Amino acid sequence: MVDAIYTLKSKISRVLIPELIKVLSLSMLFYGAIMLNLFLLNITLAPLWHIIILTTLFILSCIQSYLKIKKLPTYSFFNDRITDNKSTIYFNKANLSIEKNLLDKIFETETFVLADEFKMHYIQANNQTYTYIQSLIQYARGEQNGL
Repeated sequence: MVDAIYTLKSKISRVLIPELIKVLSLSMLFYGAIMLNLFLLNITLAPLWHIIILTTLFILSCIQSYLKIKKLPTYSFFNDRITDNKSTIYFNKANLSIEKNLLDKIFETETFVLADEFKMHYIQANNQTYTYIQSLIQYARGEQNGL
């Protein structure tokens, strides 16, 4: 098996912070709904139960965020292709473009689109990565054309 020339990981803060905000806000909404139901049923809980419920929701939120981070792919670059955890794209079939959304602008990340089925998400924004991938694509196409 050939070793990768270069490996690239996604920016963790780009995934972690929005995920934590989303999961914690949904947890608080869920907690509020539970408390509203208990209030409407005239049921009171001891303060210990509030602590247990909030701690459980926080732990579940942390587990969800951890699992989201563990699923992030590591992109491995070879002479003729890029692979992530589950798919591969060959440079001679790639067309490189960049996509950015609001969160990408806030966290200074980019999404490299090499094909409709292969996108490199949450990559730290710098011109060197784009230039490197572009040069690998040009090199692969030059070899294919016999140049």
